[in-house]
Amino acid sequence: MTGAPPHAVVVLGCRVVRDARSGALAGALSRRVEAGASLARSQGLSRIVVTGGRAWRGVVEADAMAEALRRQGTPVESVERERRSRSTRQNARYVADMLGPSTIALVTCDWHLPRAVEIFRRHGFEVQGVPVRSPPCTLTARAWRWGRERVATILDRLWARARP
Repeated sequence: MTGAPPHAVVVLGCRVVRDARSGALAGALSRRVEAGASLARSQGLSRIVVTGGRAWRGVVEADAMAEALRRQGTPVESVERERRSRSTRQNARYVADMLGPSTIALVTCDWHLPRAVEIFRRHGFEVQGVPVRSPPCTLTARAWRWGRERVATILDRLWARARP
């Protein structure tokens, strides 16, 4: 990471998947939480914001991440939950309400990071992107991610221009 040290680590939510045997988080959300916790420890940061308001099988993303952080030994008082958002744009808006203009380390999957950084910058943050490497996937999955992010980027930019 370069530039000013971040004031907080912001971990973006996604589908809540659990390991069938242990019940622990699995998949992308698990990788994001691990990366956020590791970064907070290595940088000596005491503020981690977990963001995501979608419920997956009755479990809200931010709640699942906060619980996983607690299980990893992160002090409960270090974790703040943003539980209303349903999109990356809402993640940025609601986190901006919580933190105000600041420098953040933004944690999300590598394929999602460029768009997420752009959106958070638009909301007044100085962003240090932290890509979480995705496991190998099929060509179809890669094409879907690429197309999804391109369409979402266009829509985000149109939405930003339409705002007064």
